[in-house]
This record gives sequence, C-alpha cells and structure tokens, in this order.
Amino acid sequence: MLSNPKWLPSRINTNGVWEKILNNLYKVFDNDFIIKKCFFDTYKIIFDNRRIDSPYEEGFWHLISKFNYASNQREPDFPRAQKLPWCKPTIENHSESIVKCWDYEEENKRIKTYIWLENYDYIVIIEKRATNAFLATAMHVSGQASKRQFMIKYLKRIGI
Repeated sequence: MLSNPKWLPSRINTNGVWEKILNNLYKVFDNDFIIKKCFFDTYKIIFDNRRIDSPYEEGFWHLISKFNYASNQREPDFPRAQKLPWCKPTIENHSESIVKCWDYEEENKRIKTYIWLENYDYIVIIEKRATNAFLATAMHVSGQASKRQFMIKYLKRIGI
C-alpha cells in the first residue's frame, strides 16, 4: 500500500448520519476555498457559487457528488466525498513528482488543466482564465475505463 505524501491529508469518514457528514464536508470546502483561498500557481481558484435549491454552492456539490442520469439529479458519491480534503493540496502541489499535471484541449476547444494523483485514484480538473482558474470538478477515479480515458488525455496533452 502506498503511503500518502506529507502534504496529503487524511480522508473524511463518510459513515453515519448524512446531515452530519455533509456539515463536516462543507467545513473542509469552506476552509479550503472560501476562508483561506486556493491557488494554482498565480491563478486564484474560483468555483460555481450558485446555490440552486440548496444552502450549498454548486461548486461544493461537484466535489462530493455525481450526476445520476436515471433520477436526473446529483447524488452523494462517497469515495469522491472522502477525498474532498485532497482537492486543495493536490492543486497547490501540482508540480510534485507524484502528480501528473497537463493541459488538454477538449472537443469544444476549451482547454482544461488536469491534476491527477494517478496512484491515489484522484483527479482535479480546472480551467485557467485570465487571472483565475475555475474549479470544474474533482473526483475519485474508479475503474480501468476511467483510468484509461485520463491516460489517453495525458498522452495527447498540449505542449509536449
């Protein structure tokens, strides 16, 4: 088993009552992205701060849940939520040797930056703008198909 780098915190326990878990998750998000701020080099990380039928920002939901096409709504993704404390340190330590970080031009011609802790099954995706970077999502990478998809993007990255 891999030992975590010193800069990577422990995961959050997602066992128990959902409302308490949600409160604990939001405390991490609030501290890492609202109170203390987060930076990718000189780019300040921003997120979708809209609140749609919820007391929580859409950017927060994208870090702890996934879209269920059958129910047409977001649902908790516990492996993803457990790794929420990893999001900010992964962004801020993107130049570490255990992190794969690259730009990739998507089909819609937008350039996204992928920050992948490949050996820890975690990826953060941001979109750099003039003075800031938009936090699109972060997730637990599960399954060989997902890993293969990210590896293909890595191999086709821009600027190599």
